[in-house]
Amino acid sequence: MALKSANKSMGTVVLSSGVSASQLVELVELGELAVALLDQQADSIRWCSAHWMLLFPQWAVSSVWSEVLSDSSELVQLYNALAQQSSASGSLLCQSTGKPCELIMQRLSDGTIAIRAIERSQTRDDMHLYMQARENMFTTSRTISVSEMATTLAHEIKQPIATISNILKGVKIRLKRDDQTLEQIEVALDNALDQARFTNSVINRIRDFTQARRPQQQQLSLVSLTREALSLMDWLLSANQCKTELLVSEEPLLCHGDPTMLQQVLVNLLRNGVEAMLECAPAKRRLIISCARRGASVRVSIRDSGHGLEGKEQSLFIPFATNKANGMGVGLNICRSFVELHQGRLWLSPNEDAGCTSHVELPMALPGASGSVKKAGDSGNRVAGIS
Repeated sequence: MALKSANKSMGTVVLSSGVSASQLVELVELGELAVALLDQQADSIRWCSAHWMLLFPQWAVSSVWSEVLSDSSELVQLYNALAQQSSASGSLLCQSTGKPCELIMQRLSDGTIAIRAIERSQTRDDMHLYMQARENMFTTSRTISVSEMATTLAHEIKQPIATISNILKGVKIRLKRDDQTLEQIEVALDNALDQARFTNSVINRIRDFTQARRPQQQQLSLVSLTREALSLMDWLLSANQCKTELLVSEEPLLCHGDPTMLQQVLVNLLRNGVEAMLECAPAKRRLIISCARRGASVRVSIRDSGHGLEGKEQSLFIPFATNKANGMGVGLNICRSFVELHQGRLWLSPNEDAGCTSHVELPMALPGASGSVKKAGDSGNRVAGIS
């Protein structure tokens, strides 16, 4: 069982170093958590919540702790680790469900040891809800920003356009009169040009304000970036029963770029692939991600088995053109802008059987050409292969 230092948190109930067993019992009863309290001196479990009894029915109140330890080597490791630190965590199979649980063990101020069990499905569902809420917040924020930008632009350019229109109408009338000189008409046209220049300056000002920041260049591993993106989208892949396969080249695949921008591109393309397969049977939902060298470039391709492009090739990168119920139609356009900022290119191609493939190609960087390689998020959480 892999042990790690816990952050003095019993799940959704965060404990301070001075919390007592009686205070914890009140919190647990309010939150319906799976918690047990251990009395070391009496060598027994002195209290446990109803939810704990559902997960571990044989480890009830008055159970002898030394006998409980003899039933589980994982608990022995966790208990021994607590002797070196104030809290520790690890994993254990739930006796009633047979599924893995995360255990957090912490010593309270009165000497009592609190043990919290968290079902993995609960952890995944909580993360799913959190990511979904965050995505909704970002979508709302983007909608408000676009609406405010459009309102500002319309307000700023409406008046000069109306002025230009009135000047041109006046010039047209004057041209039909015999008493008008070219100098008078020229003055009117100069006024119209001034208004046109003002309109152009307004548009440039808003464009400069909304322009994406320039990428922060550093040497990156394309494989590490891809693994990190897959790790970030693990909750979505799991929730929609999508299998993934990562195919990587043995040679280093390096590029120069901004890890945040490129990660946004990959995450967006992975999400598009998942959403394209939602109408397919779960057994057919499969993403194949490949990273390879192509001449003087490195390329990551994301292949889905969804509904394909279906004649939408011409509108893929047109802003605000979308057939998604909650979409804004700016995702692919922003992605392409980010890739082009890195002197790369982004395109989609239909598959022969089903679905389509998204391609991101970037100029290859030579190993050691610009300092050490930044392995964005390459913590070994995901291994190349089928998941």
